[in-house]
Amino acid sequence: MAAMKNEDGARSKDQEALSALRLWQTFEYLSPQKPPVPELRKDHCVWALSPQAPGDDQMPWKDPQKLERLRTLFRHRKRFLLFGGIVPGADFIESARTLLDAPVLDLSEQRAPADAAAFVIPIDENGYVSGRIFISSVPWAMGCMSAAQAGATRFNFSGFFGADGVYEKIAAKVDLLLVARQLILEPEADKEAIKRAEEEPIEPRVKRRPLDAADVRDISDLVFEACGWAPQSQSDWIIQAQKVSEKSDAKRPEDPLNSFFAEELERVEREYVSRTCGNALTQYLEMPRHPERIDVDAARDCLVDGVHPRFMPLSCWPAKFPLVTAQQFAVNAVMRDLAEQGLFSVNGPPGTGKTTMLKDIVASVVQQRADVLYEFNDPLQAFKQKLEVERHQYPVWELDERLRGFGIVVSSANNGAVENISKELPGVGAIDPRIDIDYFSEVADSVGLRERDKERQPQRQRWGMVSAVLGSQANRGAFLSRFWYGIRDNAPAGKSAEADPPKAPNPLRPFTLPEWVEEFGAQVPSWTEARSRYAEARAKARSALERAGTLATQLRETERLLPEIEQLKQSRTMLESAYRAAMSEEANARAALDAASGEFEASKRALVLFENLRSARDAFNQAQEAHAALLRDKPAKTPDEFQQILAHLRMDVEVLRDDRQAHQAIQPGLMKSIFNRASARAWQARYDDLNARIDEKHRQISALRSEETGASTWHDRAARLEQEVLRAQAVYDAAVNSLSERIADPSTAFDSALKAVQLAEDAYRHCLAVAEIRSQAVVERKGALRPSGTGAARQAGLAGPVSASAGRRRFGRPPKCRLELVRRIARRFP
Repeated sequence: MAAMKNEDGARSKDQEALSALRLWQTFEYLSPQKPPVPELRKDHCVWALSPQAPGDDQMPWKDPQKLERLRTLFRHRKRFLLFGGIVPGADFIESARTLLDAPVLDLSEQRAPADAAAFVIPIDENGYVSGRIFISSVPWAMGCMSAAQAGATRFNFSGFFGADGVYEKIAAKVDLLLVARQLILEPEADKEAIKRAEEEPIEPRVKRRPLDAADVRDISDLVFEACGWAPQSQSDWIIQAQKVSEKSDAKRPEDPLNSFFAEELERVEREYVSRTCGNALTQYLEMPRHPERIDVDAARDCLVDGVHPRFMPLSCWPAKFPLVTAQQFAVNAVMRDLAEQGLFSVNGPPGTGKTTMLKDIVASVVQQRADVLYEFNDPLQAFKQKLEVERHQYPVWELDERLRGFGIVVSSANNGAVENISKELPGVGAIDPRIDIDYFSEVADSVGLRERDKERQPQRQRWGMVSAVLGSQANRGAFLSRFWYGIRDNAPAGKSAEADPPKAPNPLRPFTLPEWVEEFGAQVPSWTEARSRYAEARAKARSALERAGTLATQLRETERLLPEIEQLKQSRTMLESAYRAAMSEEANARAALDAASGEFEASKRALVLFENLRSARDAFNQAQEAHAALLRDKPAKTPDEFQQILAHLRMDVEVLRDDRQAHQAIQPGLMKSIFNRASARAWQARYDDLNARIDEKHRQISALRSEETGASTWHDRAARLEQEVLRAQAVYDAAVNSLSERIADPSTAFDSALKAVQLAEDAYRHCLAVAEIRSQAVVERKGALRPSGTGAARQAGLAGPVSASAGRRRFGRPPKCRLELVRRIARRFP
């Protein structure tokens, strides 16, 4: 099956889904059901019969030996299933691989493939055809593959099932063949006609005869011809005896050949293409990735927000213990995300509370349905009109559309797990024993009775009729009987029901729903009273959730503020400590500033000389460092040496180009390339090598040119830096001489004054910084506590703001001349 792609070559999500569906269909149509293995044992009789067998002498309903084995091994009412048109497994696999252009498969070391039956004929115990034959999809699918290969088209396996499908058309042709061969009645003849024919041996109006081998061969030929494909050989037919009861004798047996998924897959594909399927199925097929996947274990805020009461349903399961956080998070997310349609996955090992979580979802769905029921002034308004259902004697009413879609189906590959959940939900152990809930408990106990039980237990086992074990036809039938129709014991033969005097009703007798209504209906509150109670309970639940939501919001806000308040308290302690230290430093700084006043004037004269000397020294050092750094990056070659190397490389390029031109002259022609591929590949390899070597030489030339440019630039810069070093040294020497002439020991005089001034300025700056930090912290604190007002700030023990200007007033300002000097020193002597 070819993959569909977009214009850019990538599959779209709908194309991926369709490809998956069609691949699944292919598997289902080409996966034959294995016929039973011939074997004779108790309650299991299966024979093999050659397709070339004559007549019906070897059939188990006529062969004396087989009849004897049936009498000894199979003592039940029975019918037969004849598996015909059996394709050997190895032939089927090889035929399919041939149609797929796949290589031959070696099956010698593998398990032998299963045979595939093309059709099955249901036969009664007397050898008469007892229903329409079953036709396998395998030969038809092989015919589709053969036709697709011949027409060079894609495989298309749609159209086999359905009222107008290939299955029905082939079955109709077989019916006509069976009628023509007097194996079945004409379609208009009914079962009563068959019965009359069997009861009137003299001149019967309806004639039938048992099936024989020739009939099976004709059916096989017809089926393979209609399917458009036939195998090279066929294996023996298989005839299986099947146990039937009087009740199931008239029922058509289950299809033993075809997958029960195949028809549903075709329907799914049609609805998906037409966009008439639900959102859940679309999500399952397309599997979109959630744009924001969150790990709730790591993201605690997401988990806390997810269990906020505003997301909680109005109802919960009446369990003894509430849900844990993860369970409540899952319930809230399910009810929120699946408000309309969709999929939601909850994963967890056994025993982690998935079923417990499911109970709350059930409770929420029941509450949502109750909300809809509450809207009806009269419960009969929920039933819009009476419907006519063919061959159904009981009345059926159309349910209001608003009440649809609340059903819950629990399904699994493990039938036991599903039954356990369905049985657990209505059990009294599933609810808190302190809560008295009774929702048709008598009916629930009756539905849960075992087949041999005739009465309920004295103590109720189930609190309500909320779920039932369904699934199989037997389970559905048992539920319907116990829930609605009831099980009635027939009076023994020869006795009249009026012979025994009437007995008092057994209080532990099973109750159907109609019987419960008849018995206890008078005790049920009126619809008006029930609606009033529900409205009152719903209002209480909403009020409780609203209060819980308000408290949760306040608690969340408190949790958010607590760390900030604690952090602000710590900041206050640190600022107070820093404030006290700053006050001490201020006093020291004032003393140092006063001590430095006498030396200020002397230092002032030396300031200019020191500034000149330092500038000259810095310039000289920078020039020396730049020159030394440049010498470390001296190029490995001179510009002349680079020119010589470039000349050699250009000569190499010319030689390689001549070689390539000569090699192009001997390029093999088209015919030689076709018939002597080794020579063509060798020529191409040599040609690619020459091109690569030429490209490499060009890259080397380009690199050398860049290096040559860098070398030239380096020599020019080195010359300029040497001149700059000489000029800086001369300036520095002149500054040293000038300072030495004016001050005998300049370093001592200047250092003492400079240290005093710097100490004073550092203290002043530190005091201002402390004031600024404290002011900013208080402003931020007030902003953090703004929702609670100034009272909360006072309760936190925080002082009012202190501005920078107030800090300057508190610490004072140094004399203007000193401040200017300090700033000049700070700029020039960092």
